[in-house]
Amino acid sequence: MISNNYRAMLREAHAKEPKWGTSARKHKANVERLIEAIGARTLIDYGCGKGELFKTIRPNTSIQVIEYDPGIEGKDTRPAGSYDLLVCLDVMEHIEPDHLNEVMEHFKDLIGKFGFFVISNRYAKAVLPDGRNAHLIVENPVWWESVFKTHFTRVEVKYNAPRSETYILVSADPYIMEMPEFRADIK
Repeated sequence: MISNNYRAMLREAHAKEPKWGTSARKHKANVERLIEAIGARTLIDYGCGKGELFKTIRPNTSIQVIEYDPGIEGKDTRPAGSYDLLVCLDVMEHIEPDHLNEVMEHFKDLIGKFGFFVISNRYAKAVLPDGRNAHLIVENPVWWESVFKTHFTRVEVKYNAPRSETYILVSADPYIMEMPEFRADIK
């Protein structure tokens, strides 16, 4: 799911840059709305970075939160099991292209009810230690929608043009009648 070389670069970036891995906080309202709408009791923050989402939602809810990030020691054990809600916020664009399909298949194993993804569609300001842009996959919302529809039958996509972000909600259950509401108007 991740090369050893890239894992080492992520660890270096997390160690050197205090803001690296802290953007999830801005998605707190959407995540809390989804937790309530689906009655989630378990959540996995996939690519949790420094754990900003956990810090903001945990005091307000009794939900069990699991944090996973291959670039953070202590949070880097490959998760298993099924979670009511998987959130993956500002992470997909950081996945190595050669590992994208494997990561998508891993999501299918982890998502018990729903998965919520926020994906940047532009190049990052940050550069990796090897000189590459920190966003390894920069694609448009239509491309991302096709990737998700290859792996899930229920996919809802919204786009925030001013932020150049794609918001995706997927269901593990292809027969679910109604997808919960989420917003793509974060400023």
